[in-house]
Amino acid sequence: MGIKQLYLIRHAKSDWSVPGLRDLERPLNKRGQRDAPMMARWLKEQGIRPEIIYSSPAVRVITTARAFAEILNYPEESIKTDIIIYGGDAGDILGFIKTFNDDYDRALLFGHNPDITVLAEKLTGKNFHNIPTCGIVAIGFSNYNSWSNIQFGNGQFLFYKYPKMFKTGRY
Repeated sequence: MGIKQLYLIRHAKSDWSVPGLRDLERPLNKRGQRDAPMMARWLKEQGIRPEIIYSSPAVRVITTARAFAEILNYPEESIKTDIIIYGGDAGDILGFIKTFNDDYDRALLFGHNPDITVLAEKLTGKNFHNIPTCGIVAIGFSNYNSWSNIQFGNGQFLFYKYPKMFKTGRY
């Protein structure tokens, strides 16, 4: 056990081109299919390896999580999904995070806006306005050995990255 690290990741860009498709069923569009592996490669270059990955069950989110898992050498079948990440608000998702197994120090959580943005803001006290698709906010909890002790306001901001930063050479 050590310092807990949480990586909040918004799903990559989704495809709205199929009329009548249920929200849970929307896939990634071409940009999303390109951005997810690119962002995963950046995490890998930083030496960041997940010990556990959680995802919303929505197609666009689990597809994003699988793209990261492949690049980060995380077994796809070990990705855990929970409907609370899809339908819950920031408080509900924090409650879910508090149930994480303390054997894991580094967790990736793939979800949706506005909840990913609100959760990142409430945990760190920073204003992200609107985390773009495939954006990543990394948060550390240096004084907490248990996920169950994490509260709003006690996260340490580590970094914030999103695809357009890489396309303009800003990282």
